[in-house]
Amino acid sequence: MRDDWRALHPCWDCKIHRDDITDPHAQWVPRTTLEYMLEGNPSPLASMPGWDRSMVMGDVVHDDLLGVRQQFVGSALLLLARERHFWGPPAPRGTWQEKLQGQLDSAYDDFKKWIRARGLRSSQTRFKPSTLGLTTLGSWPELHGKAYNTAMISLWLGDCCKKLFDMHADDEAKELAMTAGGFANLWEIYHLPHKLTHHDRARLESARVRALCGFNCLSNRALGGNRFYFHVIPKYHKLDHTLRRSVASGLNASSYWTFSDEDWIGWMSRLAHSCHAHTIQTRAIVRWQITYYAQARRQSV
Repeated sequence: MRDDWRALHPCWDCKIHRDDITDPHAQWVPRTTLEYMLEGNPSPLASMPGWDRSMVMGDVVHDDLLGVRQQFVGSALLLLARERHFWGPPAPRGTWQEKLQGQLDSAYDDFKKWIRARGLRSSQTRFKPSTLGLTTLGSWPELHGKAYNTAMISLWLGDCCKKLFDMHADDEAKELAMTAGGFANLWEIYHLPHKLTHHDRARLESARVRALCGFNCLSNRALGGNRFYFHVIPKYHKLDHTLRRSVASGLNASSYWTFSDEDWIGWMSRLAHSCHAHTIQTRAIVRWQITYYAQARRQSV
């Protein structure tokens, strides 16, 4: 997105009007490379010879798992907790944090049972108000955690929302189930081969509409009731761009996501910590080269 989210045309990649920014069905007029250079706020990399706007790829790790999905998970978890959806002891007397914590403890126990029953893994620590970014009851909830943990919690919440819809078939429960199902389908599609079939592209388009339309409906419903849930952030439109591009090209968005890049940064950090402080600049690189050449040789054998 451009510098100002409130600009008349806030997207650097298309000419969408700000009033249509949350409409997953909106028709976009893409910017040319020249228009991007003249009207946008181009990166210094754009001055490289041969650079083209189509070389900029969206990253679903940051736009989905560390972006829109964290907004959805934080809001849905808080909404279910405040409605006492999770079984547990009666709410204790005290501050709103203490009352909420009981439900969050029950939710976390249910999440861990769900994880173990499916043979999955998660390093997510116990849910707390701070985990949802809550400093006051008027804060916008957003899950604070790792990308993979966010994906696992969103899948678990999908089952919770289905149960809620079975018990209370109202519009909000339907939208929760639809949105959670859309995000679950996106996670499944990310693990398909790099080249998507026509059937997979149709599934991706359906998941895109369900996730983003559902999120938009939930956001509008919350705003209509003056409630702080389902905050629409600029990554919403950015994720929409990435998913539409994947549908049109047939190239899975996970083929260029940054999971491995993030892991490499963490690995390099751990490797550097094992070096002496006086030789860290050279020894870290040498140790990386040794590992790189060993891996390259192993693959060539």
